[in-house]
Amino acid sequence: MKKTIVILLIALGAALLSSACIGDGTHVVGRDIQPGTYQNSDSSGGCYWERLRGFSGTFEEIIANDFTTATAIVTIDPSDVGFKSNDCGVWTQIETPPTAVPTHTPTPFVFPTMQPFPTFPPYPTQPPMPTRTPPPAPTATSCCVTCTIWGQACGDSCISRSYACYQLPGCACNSDATTPS
Repeated sequence: MKKTIVILLIALGAALLSSACIGDGTHVVGRDIQPGTYQNSDSSGGCYWERLRGFSGTFEEIIANDFTTATAIVTIDPSDVGFKSNDCGVWTQIETPPTAVPTHTPTPFVFPTMQPFPTFPPYPTQPPMPTRTPPPAPTATSCCVTCTIWGQACGDSCISRSYACYQLPGCACNSDATTPS
């Protein structure tokens, strides 16, 4: 008789323990886990949990979820179909959330809507760049420098005759001519 009572108490304790405590995995609400508020035992490695409305594996099936390294408290509603957790330790059913540990109900992510790109007034047009007007051609008496037979006039200075001049005509004059180049 005593053995029967002890075995009955052990079976009853295991049944109570299994309904009040669950480990990681995917659980069916009402069969594997009862609706209520649960707290996990270990989030140090990063605890991830999901409340589910189905088991298809799509994002639409997730009612709420979180990834945390703090103690997690989750309330499973009677309308939830499933509960899934990874690396959260053991989930223990609690009467009410303790006041010292804040509860966390994640808000669902809402994708931002596309806003029209603001239009800006056009950039003001800048005045055209001034053009360089060549100086007036110097006269024979207005040479600023006279280049020797080894040089040639190039703009306002002399360069070697072996070089090409890329300057506009200036006040330099060649020694063999009286007109500037």
